[in-house]
Amino acid sequence: MALVTKLRGLIPNNLVNTFWHYPIALFAALRYGFPAKKLTLIGVTGTDGKTTTTYIINHLLKKAGYKTAMITSVLAEIAGKTSNTGFHVTSPHPWQVQKYLAEAVKSGVTHAILEVTSHALDQHRFAGCSFRYGIVTNIKPDHLDYHKTYDNYFHSKSKLLLGAQKAVLNKDDQSFNRLNTLLTGKDIVTYSIKEQADFTGKKIIQTSIPVTLPGDYNLSNILAATAVVNNIGLSIDEVSKYLPSFKAVPGRFNEVDIKKDFRVVIDFAHTPYGLQALLTALRNQTQARIIAVFGCAAERGADRREMGRVGGKLADITIITAEDPRFEGVEKISAVIAGWADKAGAEELSSKQLGDSSKKDKHVYTKIADRQGAINAAIDIAKPGDIIVLCGKGHEQSMNFRGVEYPWDENKAVQKALTKRYGSK
Repeated sequence: MALVTKLRGLIPNNLVNTFWHYPIALFAALRYGFPAKKLTLIGVTGTDGKTTTTYIINHLLKKAGYKTAMITSVLAEIAGKTSNTGFHVTSPHPWQVQKYLAEAVKSGVTHAILEVTSHALDQHRFAGCSFRYGIVTNIKPDHLDYHKTYDNYFHSKSKLLLGAQKAVLNKDDQSFNRLNTLLTGKDIVTYSIKEQADFTGKKIIQTSIPVTLPGDYNLSNILAATAVVNNIGLSIDEVSKYLPSFKAVPGRFNEVDIKKDFRVVIDFAHTPYGLQALLTALRNQTQARIIAVFGCAAERGADRREMGRVGGKLADITIITAEDPRFEGVEKISAVIAGWADKAGAEELSSKQLGDSSKKDKHVYTKIADRQGAINAAIDIAKPGDIIVLCGKGHEQSMNFRGVEYPWDENKAVQKALTKRYGSK
């Protein structure tokens, strides 16, 4: 297996994608009769926020009476029936994509909302799919282990927008000017929470935003979704009417019902930008401490490890731990994250010293390799008003150690930690 992996590494991605992935994707579309031609396809891409935006679009269209399908990195939902799409985050294999779309057509679906990752775009997984709308949430440096450079990553993301009939762009993101130039002559719709745009925060009734979508980053996701559904035919009043009933996306700002005087939030934030947006939103919700627990997955780009800088600056206490270390090892990854926390001015403490850290103290961090042990420590030191936020695993049901997927459930880990501190019910 190691030899196969090594040999694969010698073949450029563009050759593999052109002569392997592309023919497979086209054959899959042919096998299922090109079902995408019978659907209005909406594609959502971006470094952060694409899953939530996909869910919001699906929710609003369903509430308005449209029959929809949704394919995300979390699950596929076809006319109300759900299926899991895999262990970790990526768009499904072309055979799965075309099968889901064929099922959607058979079920009478008219609109399909697809979360589209950079890997999927680079590997032509959506070949045979013509998108009516292409939405980008943001493009921050990520997955450079695969794409190698930001330019390659940007190019992969832009493929969705270049191929779509209408592009929906975020004017607040660093990618906007470049995308706007690249898409000259194309039908473009813009959204922003800061700039003048086709869709701004002023168009959304603030009281209609559900508690499951806190922070400016989610307002941005709401605006992206609003831009699409409004173009499809929903009025702004309808959006404001349907938005409050939106339920939390699995693994995205899920608050655990612990019935204690502190809070526990589970979130999928796994990039520096995502963590910064999350911690900024949480800071507006408490005057007490924020205790952040996270690691960084191996084989997903070393740039993610700058999360240590974000945690060291914005969280009162950061606990660095495991998140799919694969073949690299938790300790090695944690040391790099800790280095970024040091640069942010955070002070390293032992796990035993954490309990003595108060809100007035300097930002501090510690390293606990075992994720259950890290969550236990966070629960043990929690005081009234504190918010514990567990980042990076979210909805995922496994953790990868040396290529093996071991069962993992963030909610169950919280319950174990509560039992350890308070005893069984």
